[in-house]
Amino acid sequence: MPDVYLDGAALDLSYGPQTSVGELVSGIEKELIALKRVIRALTIDGCIINDWRQSPVLGEPLASRNDCSFVSASIESAAFEGVSVLQEYICQLKVNAGAGARAYRTGFHEAGAIFSSVFDGLMEVVKTMDALSGFLKGKYAGVFMQDPSEHYARMMLILEELNDANAAGDALQMADLLEHELAPFLSTIEKKLFPAGLS
Repeated sequence: MPDVYLDGAALDLSYGPQTSVGELVSGIEKELIALKRVIRALTIDGCIINDWRQSPVLGEPLASRNDCSFVSASIESAAFEGVSVLQEYICQLKVNAGAGARAYRTGFHEAGAIFSSVFDGLMEVVKTMDALSGFLKGKYAGVFMQDPSEHYARMMLILEELNDANAAGDALQMADLLEHELAPFLSTIEKKLFPAGLS
């Protein structure tokens, strides 16, 4: 069995020979939830496992590994970090919307790929805002200056319009929507949701 560490401290755990890495992760997660903490990072055999929730390593036998190291964070700090990442993501979406508008106007062959990244990104923003706003109520409500759900209807309308224009192959409409609807909307929600200086 591998050595298991949590925040630098060795854990005395016993698992059967058929235990998977995923079962270890689930066990650690359950223990942390009781302490109002979450797994922030996972390192296995000295390698950081990026996007570990989706990693195929979770299905591998635990016995095939030498060491597993977990870093935890409080639920609150993870949520506040999520808000900061969300703000950065919105900034990047504005850049991508501008690039997409230019690409559609000039007939740039990668306009479709840019649109896909904008569309997928906007869906992720909606999901992330929804998850964060659910947690950041009450005591942490001040992180968002407004309830993000107030902006969902407009966001979904823009997504529908973009999808319709893309399906119709209307490059000019796509450019107009990206430049004159999406980019200003992202600027508006950025100003309305995030206190000045939050980064």
